[in-house]
Amino acid sequence: MRRLVSWLALGALASLASLSVARPALARPGDPPKDAPKDAPKPAKVDLNAATVEQLMELPGVGEVTAKKIVAGRPYKAVSDLSAAGLPDALIEKLTPLVTIGTVARKDAPKDAPKGGDSGMK
Repeated sequence: MRRLVSWLALGALASLASLSVARPALARPGDPPKDAPKDAPKPAKVDLNAATVEQLMELPGVGEVTAKKIVAGRPYKAVSDLSAAGLPDALIEKLTPLVTIGTVARKDAPKDAPKGGDSGMK
């Protein structure tokens, strides 16, 4: 009987000990990996005017449909312009620190236009 009580007490103690062990917190999107060096560079921001659909889908809260909306709404002058593409304000707020707006070439400018004022005539 004594042995049974000892085993029960030991089992209860082991259960309590396993409950008190610290458990790691779940990683949130945007958090650096735990094994990353502290001085590692931050991941580059995603350029809304140049990123592919696949690159945009890596952003938190952006699926294929949303990524295609972002691409269709280009070019952007500011992150807040995403609202015109149909993105909700909460998602725009979440994406703001993760994205950037790159320079955009004008659509109406010819790509191989002469740079100088020379018209080619002499």
